[in-house]
Order: sequence, then structure tokens, then C-alpha cells
Amino acid sequence: FFAMIAGGFLSAGSMGNTETLFGMSGTKLKEISRGDVQRGDIFISGTPGGSAGSDGHTGIFLSNGSFIHCSYTHNGIAVDTNDAYMSTRLPHHFYRIVGSGLANTDSKPQMVTLNVDGQF
Repeated sequence: FFAMIAGGFLSAGSMGNTETLFGMSGTKLKEISRGDVQRGDIFISGTPGGSAGSDGHTGIFLSNGSFIHCSYTHNGIAVDTNDAYMSTRLPHHFYRIVGSGLANTDSKPQMVTLNVDGQF
């Protein structure tokens, strides 16, 4: 949600979970095939209506072969390959943020500063 706010796709103060993201399908998110995934697309793991808590997960693709996500196994933010994580028990859904048709296809990291509770 912080990344979508920083990118201007959601209003400041927006917050939610995987269920909220599933609810954005067809409005803020357009479902795509796994083969169409590119930098900036997201995945949502879980089943709509049943993805709360440990039954859901999400991340942002850095390329078709890697993504960034928050992981307790890495004690925070981690970059993984699709094959390393996508083999979990949860079904995976792939989305493009509506209005993000001009994808950044370079492999350089992008810096975004987020203001969280008045802190940087």
C-alpha cells in the first residue's frame, strides 16, 4: 500500500491487506497472466475471501524473475526468485496496477522515500 501511495495510485492514508487488494481487481488492479509479468506488477497469494493472516501474501516484481516482499523468514524485506517462493501451498494471482502502462524495465533500483507517522 505504501508503494501504491508513493506511486500516486492510491490516496494518502489508504491501507489494507490481501483481501483489500483482491477487492481492487477490475478497478485499481488488472489481472494478468504469469507470462505477462514485468517490473512493477504485483502478486497476491491466497484465495479471495480467505486470504487473511497467514493465508495470504503479496509482493512487487522487480523483473519477471524476481520480486521484493516482506518475509518473516528473512526477518524483514527480501528479494526472492519466483521459483523459490512461488512453489508454496498458496494459489498465486498476478496483477498490473491500472494506469501503470509505462513500466520501468531497467534493472536499476528505484528509491522512494515514504513518510510513515511523521518519520522518514
